[in-house]
Amino acid sequence: MPVNNDLTLKVGGYEVAGWKEIRVTRSMEIFPSDFELIAAEGIPNTVVSSLVEGAPCEISVAGKTLLVGKIDAVDEKLTINDHGVAVRGRSKCRELFDCSAEIASWHGTRNSTTITELAVELCQPYGIRVDDLTSRYPGGQTSNPRFEQFTANLGETPYSILERVARSVGVLVYDDPEGNLVLARFLGEPHSLRGSLVLGKNIEAITVRRSVDQRYHHYRVIPQSVNSFEDRRHEANQAGGARTNFIQAASIDPGVDPMRGLYIIGEQALLSRNLAQQRADWDRNRRWGRSQPISTTVDSWFDSQGRLWQPNTLVEVKAPKLIATNREWTLATVTFNKGAGGTTADLVLMPPQAFDIQPSVLQPTYADRTQAAREAADAARQDPRGGGQ
Repeated sequence: MPVNNDLTLKVGGYEVAGWKEIRVTRSMEIFPSDFELIAAEGIPNTVVSSLVEGAPCEISVAGKTLLVGKIDAVDEKLTINDHGVAVRGRSKCRELFDCSAEIASWHGTRNSTTITELAVELCQPYGIRVDDLTSRYPGGQTSNPRFEQFTANLGETPYSILERVARSVGVLVYDDPEGNLVLARFLGEPHSLRGSLVLGKNIEAITVRRSVDQRYHHYRVIPQSVNSFEDRRHEANQAGGARTNFIQAASIDPGVDPMRGLYIIGEQALLSRNLAQQRADWDRNRRWGRSQPISTTVDSWFDSQGRLWQPNTLVEVKAPKLIATNREWTLATVTFNKGAGGTTADLVLMPPQAFDIQPSVLQPTYADRTQAAREAADAARQDPRGGGQ
């Protein structure tokens, strides 16, 4: 296992090491990855002059790349006895988060294509590569998710568009150490165990939260009514005039007091009961998963196989005083730290269900309207009064 945690910042032809304080955060949930470095006293002026805002940079440790990106800001503080320098920056994907997408040629509408093709198109102006890992999930199936035609507005960022589309096809969007955009599913990348965290061995501190304040016993989804849209009136009338605005899907969390319930008004295109059921199950699973996160501080930036801790990987946690059974957890966020407290890594782990992707449809299709009308007809036949559920 590498033991040299001396981080190096490469910028402007210089390799700057010996940082007094270090923080680098990479995550499945925080986009893009970012860093903050505080220099030790006596940094040469020639090196300081290379720390230019907007300059490309690369952060590495023990010969392994930790982050490739650009400097966002440089803070200099001068006193009688000291010249302090702090550098903040983010990965190359920062432009995807900050800038407006170059979509004028779409004229407001994007036709059906794959999520990978869309990502490549949006990333191309910034020279960012797309790494498609969507085929790496249990069972070994291949996947090239497609999305329906949808609208996008000038001024939207590439990330906001991609996140919305990715959610509709069940894909996560984050960046890798090289600054590339990653499209992946949860449950590990590439779904192999990245080591064990053992209390009393490599765990310096651990906090296990068990909460219920954001969980509910029953989740009921009410899709928006097709009757409220003029272009769907004909289908609803053919379905027998049923009140489709109360088509409902439900999901139960048996671990919560039955008096706790949540009604969810579905997104515009959640017209079918299947999609509504997926929405209810997603909310239940995600809230359950996020109700029991593990926050732990470990003594190394590297796992047991000598690799830097990587988000969207599986880690086994052994802490019998806090966790009844050894389980595999998904590593959501890792923060590499160095300072007065030494060199550590803060890991946030959750059950894989915490990363279920919200089902959604970007724009209603004829199939959506037809399925909604069919369900309305079924509801009308089951209810002699002609009312929906």
